[in-house]
Amino acid sequence: VQSKMAKMLLLMLLEMATVTVALSDMQLATNAIFSDNMVLQTSAENKLTKPTVIYGTAQPKSVITLTSNPPNFPGAPYSEVTADDGTWELTLKPDSIDGLTHLEGAFDLTLADDKGNKITASNVVFGDVYLCTGQSNMEKTVSYSFNGTAEIAAANHPWMRLFQTQTISCGSTPTPQCGPRGPWHSPSRALNGSCIYEGSPGKSCPTPVRSWTPVSPAVIGQFSAICYYTGRDIAAMKTGQRPIGLIESDWGGTPIQAWSPPQALEACGLSTTNCTTEKGGNCTDYPSTLYNHMLYPFVGYGVRAIYWYQGEANSDEGFPMTRQQYACNLATMIESWRKAWNSTLPFGVVQLSSWTGNWGFDNLPCVANYCPVISRIRLAQADVVGHAGPIPNPLPGTPTLPLPSVAMAVAYDQGDNQAHGVHSRFKSIPAKRMAELMVSMMFGSTTDYAAPVPTKAIYNAEVDANSVVIALDHAMGLRINDTQVCNEQFQKLCCKAGDQAFGARICTAPFFEACAIPADNKIVFDANVTISGTSITLTSMTPIPNPPKFVEYGVTDFPQCSVVNNVDNALGPFGPLPVTAL
Repeated sequence: VQSKMAKMLLLMLLEMATVTVALSDMQLATNAIFSDNMVLQTSAENKLTKPTVIYGTAQPKSVITLTSNPPNFPGAPYSEVTADDGTWELTLKPDSIDGLTHLEGAFDLTLADDKGNKITASNVVFGDVYLCTGQSNMEKTVSYSFNGTAEIAAANHPWMRLFQTQTISCGSTPTPQCGPRGPWHSPSRALNGSCIYEGSPGKSCPTPVRSWTPVSPAVIGQFSAICYYTGRDIAAMKTGQRPIGLIESDWGGTPIQAWSPPQALEACGLSTTNCTTEKGGNCTDYPSTLYNHMLYPFVGYGVRAIYWYQGEANSDEGFPMTRQQYACNLATMIESWRKAWNSTLPFGVVQLSSWTGNWGFDNLPCVANYCPVISRIRLAQADVVGHAGPIPNPLPGTPTLPLPSVAMAVAYDQGDNQAHGVHSRFKSIPAKRMAELMVSMMFGSTTDYAAPVPTKAIYNAEVDANSVVIALDHAMGLRINDTQVCNEQFQKLCCKAGDQAFGARICTAPFFEACAIPADNKIVFDANVTISGTSITLTSMTPIPNPPKFVEYGVTDFPQCSVVNNVDNALGPFGPLPVTAL
């Protein structure tokens, strides 16, 4: 027994010695976001701005300093002693600039330890920083987008800087370039080259982080189109050539669960099963993995707002969610991210676009319809901002909706043709709508950029026994968007004069659950749409035998027509909206 205890003690001492040697070998290092051309969030015009945290590692008990050239960087010089595990962080004071700075306000920042090691980030500026994240439609590039060649040629904006994380496939066997897998089960601040295990042998391991880079035609083509267009349009509307930093951290095909911390999933009764380093397969599909490794590294870095474009993976058979599950998860994810930043950050959601394809129908209860898969997630996204009417049967853990300071850019009227599937090339209009909404939220605006939103549905049998009138807010200048060119190459919105394919329906069932069936001329009736002032009227294509109880609009995967207001923002899908009889 004594011999066994002695061996165990020896092993423990050896492990401690190994750790001590490893710590003593640690060199000064910091998160990869600390690099040349970095943009730090200004506090101008933004009471929500929190100080930016710069963090890293060095030998334990080292003295870390940060100095600037010129020396008038806010709060400089800074000094901090590393902890016993070698970690350190410096909290930078927000700047007090007037919010209109240009590139002449640049600094060189130097981190140094007391061992003679230094890291310098040159040409650092204050401005507005936006974090863009989600799955493939956020990931789709400027070069992919419609009119991308012209957009790339015009992209000469040195006052805009891009920071991009890349998705890395390392194969089933770790390599010297990729390093070990995981750990995926806990948040990590590492954003310095550790690869993401995907379990596909033979793939290469490129550099996972592209440092801050000024916008030019040479680099913009491979950056997120939605992220770039939104940032550019915000600058054009409000901030001029104040520096803008755009951070892209996204991964195509990934579900919302992967971007959510465990507490956000638990609140909605969703699985929190982790991906361990012993488990094969694609770890990016597992709960919290991308939150831990592609979102958490940015926590503490000052940002002005966050943009989210995701949902396709949760609409099909891969990771399907009900409307109630997705609405709950999106709301709790937003709240958890805000808690991590300790700030009610403005949050922008791009609603899913249209698709001419067919994933078929699944067995999940859509409630509002007979389950076209894309429209179910669109309704859930609209629920979070309160645009779809009362959410039917919300999950017990769902936060109070709508959430404050969340905007949604309607995109269902920006669908593409079958050749491009669910990834519409038309990114500029959703980005323009997002920019307009976020400018109103962050800076204020005298123009009402909001999309039309239903407020009530009225039925008057004495006026028309087959129609329901929907009153709308933000509904000046309503018109049916029937002017798009419809041809084989560009099927952006094939709504021709007289075409009434709005995805509008009237239901006479006393309970909304009974409305979740295809139109059958007995309970659910397809409807045409006409405009009258600030209202729309849904008129059944066939006589209605009983008074209507519920209506819905736009609840189909590819509505052919849309209603837009005076700022060309579209009325988004809604329903089931209860009908009030007069």
